[in-house]
Amino acid sequence: MFNPRGLALLLLGTLALAPARSATREPPSPSLPPPAAPAAPSTHASRFDAFLQQQRLAPIPAAWYKMKSGRDASDVLKWHLGPVAARLSLPTAERAEALALYLKALDLCDNSYNAPWSTTQSLAVTWMLRDSLPPEVLEAQKRLLSRWNYNCSAGTINMRLYLHVAGYLAAEQWPDFRDSPTPVNTTYAIDFRGRTVRSHDAAEIKVYCREKILEIFRDFTVRNLYEHDLVYLPCDLDAVRLLADFALDPDLRARAVMVMDYGLLQLATAWNQGRHVEPFYRQKYFSTMMGDRAPPTEYLGWLYFGGDTPGPFNGKAFGLIHGNPRGYRMPPVIAAIAHDRSAEREIRESHFDGDGAASSAISWKTLFHTPAYSLASAVNQYDGRHGLKTALFKEQRLLNLTWFSASDATRPDGRFYVFQENIAQPYFGKTKLNDFGQGENPYSQRMQHRRTALGLYDVPATYPFFRQFTVYRSADAPLGRREHEGWVFAHAGPMLFGFYSWKPTRWEKSRPEKSVSGGVDVRWCEERLNAWILETANASRYPCSPAAQLDAFAAEVLRGTRIDTAKLDQPVPELSYQSIHGDTLRLVFSTLGESVVGRHFVNGTPVDYPAWPTLGSPWAQQAFNSPIVTLRFDGTNRTYDFNRWTVVDANPVTGE
Repeated sequence: MFNPRGLALLLLGTLALAPARSATREPPSPSLPPPAAPAAPSTHASRFDAFLQQQRLAPIPAAWYKMKSGRDASDVLKWHLGPVAARLSLPTAERAEALALYLKALDLCDNSYNAPWSTTQSLAVTWMLRDSLPPEVLEAQKRLLSRWNYNCSAGTINMRLYLHVAGYLAAEQWPDFRDSPTPVNTTYAIDFRGRTVRSHDAAEIKVYCREKILEIFRDFTVRNLYEHDLVYLPCDLDAVRLLADFALDPDLRARAVMVMDYGLLQLATAWNQGRHVEPFYRQKYFSTMMGDRAPPTEYLGWLYFGGDTPGPFNGKAFGLIHGNPRGYRMPPVIAAIAHDRSAEREIRESHFDGDGAASSAISWKTLFHTPAYSLASAVNQYDGRHGLKTALFKEQRLLNLTWFSASDATRPDGRFYVFQENIAQPYFGKTKLNDFGQGENPYSQRMQHRRTALGLYDVPATYPFFRQFTVYRSADAPLGRREHEGWVFAHAGPMLFGFYSWKPTRWEKSRPEKSVSGGVDVRWCEERLNAWILETANASRYPCSPAAQLDAFAAEVLRGTRIDTAKLDQPVPELSYQSIHGDTLRLVFSTLGESVVGRHFVNGTPVDYPAWPTLGSPWAQQAFNSPIVTLRFDGTNRTYDFNRWTVVDANPVTGE
């Protein structure tokens, strides 16, 4: 008879890690622990069991059997490695088939566009299972890793981090390792223009890759770069965790552990009841935001923090990396922070959008958590030096309302965003319309104070895309919607929200969207100048039936607020709104590249964005552009110093 728990224990035993080996230095391999008692469902180990079981039982995608080129193999290793990797961890008949497919992919894969991801994902699997894999797998992995030239710093942050981590670990593993003398992939060849390209030996690769890794580590931890968000945080932490688990250099391994802590602290800060609520600086695809499948950060958070299973899991191998039963261990206080949502929590942070001194923008982020919902937004301060050619806007989603219905399993959680059409990937010279629900319009501005957000946009006639749209899934307002005087009020179960448009709108009902069951209702505004307001409240504010709650909320907003639109038609538009919560918000429009400082007001006082910290929350504090992070929560008093790369724990009472 099939025994799921027995399989889970076998998986854990098979995946037990040995540190990466070197011809000159080989740390001792720890002995396997004795068989453990069945783990509670709430443990990291039991969640890893569930992930592996799901991947082990999932069918191997047809793409594995159709590989004929390097690009095919690169795509397979990026998107579909999970089911094959899970089978590789088992001494069963299926393992032979998985091994043959894996070897084929390693041999075919070249340095095509997806290779940074595929190389690192496969490296993680090979390193974790190395003691149970035949020697030809290591040889194939070495050949794949040697197809890159590692003396390159082009591409996005996650691509570079993947590349440098792979090069560093390969150079540590094989003293005779050499990289490619030519950059085959033209996507990254721009970094080689004007200089001679040559092959490098292992010693040179280690020095260069370590330097670049530490540069990115500093950008992550001191400058709080914008990739801590929907899609790319798991990518970045994949590479960091590989170093934390497998680097032979104890100093680099210790630094990687600190960066893992910092990245997971970011995730925990934006976590609420199994959902990741951020203003996303880099997000891809409407389906990752409002579709049927959870976004990757929620799979990652589930592994570390627990909660309801977000499945079905995607086919990537990140679960194998972060579920790894050996190596890095997250401090328990970070999970405690992720679950501290019994009352209102407000967070303010500062983020840079780019690398080091080359950054041309900064963003100020607001998160407001309640037990029923979270509201998050960001304000861009872009100096405009690159005009519309910057990639800053192409994947942003800078307002996010998410609510939770854990008390009613029949009612799904919901999300609400404010979208506006924009150019697709302007830094590639494209002028076509971006994908539905993706990217941010550069002429759209917003501000938030606790439960309320407002915004306006003034799009010039020279910019081709300008329509605003908001999206409602039928399941997101199960207790009804009402429309009055430019407002759409929605009862979402635990909370209510209303969205106001100054200019007229039209509905597009039941619009089909990929991976969104039942389609969506879209509310369009086709004006170049418009103002909007998002008002939210707990349903418990209105102690009556759901229908009466919705009516009472709508009545309070319509009668108890004040919207001042008198200056929206002026050369410098501005909007003022007095909320049902007693606050007055005022937003004065800024032209592209003009400072927003002194143009946002709460209760008559200008918002002092430059005074905002890098991290400012009930749990962690980090002054702007400072390497020092202090974490005080749940009996823990810890200081991270990302300049000296030290962690100091002290008693919160005695200071000892």
